[in-house]
Order: sequence, then structure tokens, then C-alpha cells
Amino acid sequence: MGDITFAPPHPNNSARRRRSRLRRAGIAVLLLGALTLLAAGCLGPVTKLKKIEAVRFPETSDPSVVRVGDMYYVYGSNNHLAPPIFSTKDISRGYSLAQKNRSTIEGMPTKPKWMRSSTQLWAPTVGKFGNRWVMFFSGDRKNPPQPNNPQCIGRAWATRPTGPFVPEPGPWNCGIGGVGGALDPQLFTDAQGRRFLLVAFGNTESPIHTIRLDGNANAAAFPVAILQRKHPWEYHFIEQPANGLRRRSKELHTRRTRPGAGMKAGTPPASRAAPHRPAPVSRIPAVPG
Repeated sequence: MGDITFAPPHPNNSARRRRSRLRRAGIAVLLLGALTLLAAGCLGPVTKLKKIEAVRFPETSDPSVVRVGDMYYVYGSNNHLAPPIFSTKDISRGYSLAQKNRSTIEGMPTKPKWMRSSTQLWAPTVGKFGNRWVMFFSGDRKNPPQPNNPQCIGRAWATRPTGPFVPEPGPWNCGIGGVGGALDPQLFTDAQGRRFLLVAFGNTESPIHTIRLDGNANAAAFPVAILQRKHPWEYHFIEQPANGLRRRSKELHTRRTRPGAGMKAGTPPASRAAPHRPAPVSRIPAVPG
């Protein structure tokens, strides 16, 4: 079981739009700083891009991909569907919006009652556990104890990778202490076949955590911090744990993580766990279901 992450999140509610505007402002500051360093000769030579690849899957944000046999299922954050599931045998080519929509269905017709908005559902990640398919996803809950961190991760079940996924009545995880916020889940299977869920937690200096899962997709251990903020230029809320930033070279790239390295079930993590820095890879491939 596996998945791929192609792109950063595409916010769809006002809170995330505000955060997106702040992020864009932060990026502008970073670019200005990078130009200053470049002028000083600190970042090395400039390489001209020969080609910018066209969009392959229009209106598909926070995507993950599962392959079953020769079929690929692409899951994404809500557009006019929540969540959309695009089915194809070829993910190497581009699709027009009309072409993609003809092969796209809504994966969760009945929305969770705990979510503030029925049209808001982000970053679904799907995997098979036993004879069932599980979807972890994120959304804002009603009446959050921390209004600035309303996000929670939910869980839904289906008998097929195309759903329909039926959500559980309450959220699965709402962050540290159940109040700090949690979003952008990402399923991960290590070389030993152990299953983990990467998550982004709010209200902490160590946003990226991993949660060991058992064979029923339940948490088998306490969340373990694997990446913490280190530099002033890092945004106050690090999202999308399938994407990483190699700090030494300031090169943005996708990297494979080793969730739960050294973790013992039932042992709580240290409050300031040192970040794990695995070797980067250019892409996390989809693997058969």
C-alpha cells in the first residue's frame, strides 16, 4: 500500500486562506533574502529551468495515490466534490478538467457530523487494512477549544478503494492534548511492513509527528515528533508531512521519512524529540495494494 504526494495544500476555508496569504508573504520575504544571498555569492550559480511541466490533474490538491493492480486511484482535497476520487490506468499523462471529471466520483457522500462544514475536507490518504479500506482526512471541527487550531483528523471506512467511505461519528485525532489541531495525514508503510500515519500538529515547536498503527488502523503507540522548527524563517505551522525541506542547502524537495524509528509501543515521546533527517528521494512511488 502506498501513496504519493504531488503538491502543497490548497486551502478551501477562510482560516486556511488567511494562513495561505501569510505563507505567500513569508515566501516573498524568503525569496528576497535568497536574492540577497545570491548577490553575495552564497547560494551558488543560478540554473535556468528548461521546462515547466503542465498540470496533470486539474483541481486536485493535497493528492495521494493508491495503486491496485493496473488501476490508480487519486484522492484529493475538496473541489466541487468532497473528497474527489479520480480513477485511471495512466498517471504519466496529463488530463483536461473535463477528462478528469468524467472519471471522478465523490468518495464520501455522507459527511462527518463533527465537521464545521460539509464541503470542507482536506488531504485524504487511503490504505487497506484487513478486508477494509480506511481513509484518514482532515477538516475543521465545530466549537474548537483553540479557535486558531480547529483542525482535526477523521477516519472513514469502505469495502472498496472508490468508497463510498463512511465516516466515524467523532474525530480520530485533534492534536496534542486533543486541542492543538491536527491535519494533513499521510499513510506510510516501512520496509518491515509496519504501518504509520504522518500528521501535522498545531500549537507546538515540533509540528510533524508519526503515529504507529495496528492492523485495524488504530493508534498502537503515542505520537512521536520527527521534525521540529529550527530556523526563524520556518513558517509557524509546518504542513504536509510528506514534503520536507533540507535545511542545509535550503533545497525544497520530497523526502522519504522513517516514522517511528526507535519507538516502543506504549512509551510516550520526549517533549522535545530531536528531528529525524532521512535521505531525500525525488518521489515517493505508489506501490501495489
